[in-house]
Amino acid sequence: MPPAVPTSAEEQEAKELDDLAMDIAVEESRVASGTSVFPEVEIFINTLVLTTLQRYNLHADAAMAAALLVQRCGSFNRRSLDVISSKAYFYFSLAFENVQRLGEVRPTLLKVSPFLSQPQCC
Repeated sequence: MPPAVPTSAEEQEAKELDDLAMDIAVEESRVASGTSVFPEVEIFINTLVLTTLQRYNLHADAAMAAALLVQRCGSFNRRSLDVISSKAYFYFSLAFENVQRLGEVRPTLLKVSPFLSQPQCC
């Protein structure tokens, strides 16, 4: 008996399932690697989370989130992040000021201050 010949509908469905499996595999590998497509979006959303934590007076959580945010900002080397990261550093110092640990902020800010004060023209 000859093998069943797949119809065009079956072929199309099999192709769609293969494409879906490939998309899922690519998405899982991207999530597992911890990379983001646009670092600007990632930093902006984290800044929004940080401001929300501060708005609801969750100062300890805000300080922890701010420390992670500043660490993440330091892992990127993009000039397009300067504006967003400057806001992140402001909220970082504000969060630590609210938990009475402002002294812990100084080394981090001094480390990044040469990069933040460089002229952007020329």
